[in-house]
Amino acid sequence: MKIISLNLAWTLFAGINARRIITALKTILDAQADIVFLQEVGSYHILSIIEKCVTAEYQVLYRPRLLGPAGGLVILTKATTYSVLPYNYFSKTKFGLLGGIFTTLIINNVYGEQFSLTNVHLTPDHSGTWSRPSYINSKKKELCKIEQHVAEHKHATHSIVAGDFNAPLNSHLVQYIISDLDHVNVFDGKNSPTFNENFLKSDRMAAEIDYIFIRSNATPHIYNRQIIFSDTDNKPFSDHGMLVVEIDR
Repeated sequence: MKIISLNLAWTLFAGINARRIITALKTILDAQADIVFLQEVGSYHILSIIEKCVTAEYQVLYRPRLLGPAGGLVILTKATTYSVLPYNYFSKTKFGLLGGIFTTLIINNVYGEQFSLTNVHLTPDHSGTWSRPSYINSKKKELCKIEQHVAEHKHATHSIVAGDFNAPLNSHLVQYIISDLDHVNVFDGKNSPTFNENFLKSDRMAAEIDYIFIRSNATPHIYNRQIIFSDTDNKPFSDHGMLVVEIDR
């Protein structure tokens, strides 16, 4: 099973969204991904581009809102049996339009097992210090929401929590997901930045802030891990890298 997660950076590339989104989706389709977590699908126009690009074997799952998919969160899956569950957002600011937690349950076509898929886009810390009190408080609230989503669907054979966490590897939030929620960080040990350093100020360091976490009743075999920042013409998909991993159950 191949899993991909990508923040499409809706606000950053105004005017060239169509080209780069089509290129990103071509990369996803060429990789033959089974499950795709997309963040910052910020309008129905972008969603329509995605729907036109993907092949008929994919379901495009999201919760509808007035301006676009709730929280900008979309899941692509090849599963034909699924249910779309409630979406939670964290504030009524701009982030309320481009962030939150969205969960769906699917039945894998090959194994016939239930997967809980949780797509997240959490509050950013634009200062880059990861230590502001408001940021720390927001992370505590978000952690509670993630815990609720995971706990409500603990009966699923497998759980995948993926997306833009806007939190470094050593943060309490990330470590809690690994330890207390019993999920494995599929990129554990690589410690590679997932934010494209070309979009940072000169005094900032790129960090690992995007993750794919997995819990399974059997220990999964994880391989072919990649973080891809650009297409074959060296043009970036986003200010985030595309996380790609293959898993055998």
